[in-house]
Amino acid sequence: MDDSGVLPSMIYMSPEVLKGGHYAMSDDVYAFGILCYEVVTRNEPYSVGLDTPLLQILHEVATSTVDFGIRLPLPAGTNPSLSAICRDCMHLNGGMRPTFGEVDRRMLSLCPDTGSEANIMQGSSRVGGNVEGEVGLEGAGLASAMAASEALLRKVFPEHVAKALKEGKKVYLCRTHSCVCVCVCVCV
Repeated sequence: MDDSGVLPSMIYMSPEVLKGGHYAMSDDVYAFGILCYEVVTRNEPYSVGLDTPLLQILHEVATSTVDFGIRLPLPAGTNPSLSAICRDCMHLNGGMRPTFGEVDRRMLSLCPDTGSEANIMQGSSRVGGNVEGEVGLEGAGLASAMAASEALLRKVFPEHVAKALKEGKKVYLCRTHSCVCVCVCVCV
C-alpha cells in the first residue's frame, strides 16, 4: 500500500467521514480524541513502533477494525480518567462518543477547584508555594531552581498565562469559532 494519497488531516477523520458519510458534531469529538492522544503522548498518531502504512491504518479506522490499544497506545501512567476521555472520544461508533459538553465536564473534573484564591496562595497550589520546605533546597540552589522553573514556565506559556499560574490562579484558554471549540484547562 502506498501512502502518497493520504493527506495529513485524514488521521483526524472519524470512520464515518472516511467512509464518505454525512458530517456530524461527533466527528469533531473523534478528532479531539486524536488530539488528546497527541497531547498525552507527545507523538504523532499512528507513528509509535509500527511499520504499517498509514493508508492501511485509515482503512482499519474506516471499517471499524482498528485496535486503538495497539495503534494509539497511551502511556501506562496516564490518568485513568484522561485515558477514558481519549478512548471515549475515539469510539468507532459516532453515536457512542460523548458530546463536547460532556467532554468539557469530564475535563474540568480532572482539575477540581482546591478552594478560594486565599487557600491557593497559602499553599494548596504549589506554584510559588513553599518550595524550599518541600524539596530541601537552600540559598543559591533554591534561587537557581526557582529561576529555572520560572524560565521554563515563561517558555511554555504566554506571558499572561505564566503570570497567572505563578500567582496560583486557574487559567482557562478558550477560543470559539463557528465550527469548532477548543478549550484547554491548565491546572496547577
